[in-house]
Amino acid sequence: MRMERLGRGGTPAQVLASLAERARNLGVPPPAAVTGDWFGSAALIAPSLATGAVDPSDAFACPDIREARTPGGPVVGGGWIGYLAYPDGSASGPSPEHSGLPAAAGGWTDTVLRLDADGCWWYETLGAAPCPSDLAAAVVEPRVRERFWHIDWSPPHRETHRRGVEQCLDAIRAGEVYQACVCTRFTGTWTGDPLAFFTAAVARTAPARAAYLQGPWGAVASLSPELFVSRHGD
Repeated sequence: MRMERLGRGGTPAQVLASLAERARNLGVPPPAAVTGDWFGSAALIAPSLATGAVDPSDAFACPDIREARTPGGPVVGGGWIGYLAYPDGSASGPSPEHSGLPAAAGGWTDTVLRLDADGCWWYETLGAAPCPSDLAAAVVEPRVRERFWHIDWSPPHRETHRRGVEQCLDAIRAGEVYQACVCTRFTGTWTGDPLAFFTAAVARTAPARAAYLQGPWGAVASLSPELFVSRHGD
């Protein structure tokens, strides 16, 4: 395993956009990222990640890789980055297959760029190769080319949302639930670059946790702050 201190550089959004331009120029798969509070760091970015659909039962399969630690905290180095969709579409809308996305997708990376809590970027790899100079430059001096994105939103139905609130209040009064999270569904027609949307959204909202993943199957731009499940060791 190898680590290199790259120093201070761009924000996670700027570095991700810069790495996307690098990937386009090299003709390699786009980067993937988790930003916010992950593994004791402020961001983890895979410079290039080849992704594909996987069986949902394999989404949490972990290779037997020895965990490495330094006095300053955990060293990530690499790993599997992907998503597992909510399996039940009956209550929350169409299933992933109906939306055109696989139920689970991801890919393996042996190299990550990690932003620590003090604002320093690190190059970490499970191998022994040094950090390429163009990769370091994309982090320390990111060059961001503005790319287009746009969503034509359909306005949510006010009365449908009101009925949902009233049903939740009735359930609370009846003692069926003590707390409910009532959400409004927004739908829209997408055009443009999904990574540009993600970087703009992260820069504006600074969510506690966010993630981006892209492949031939499509893209996922997650801005959800909740941690659903955490796995440690076996």
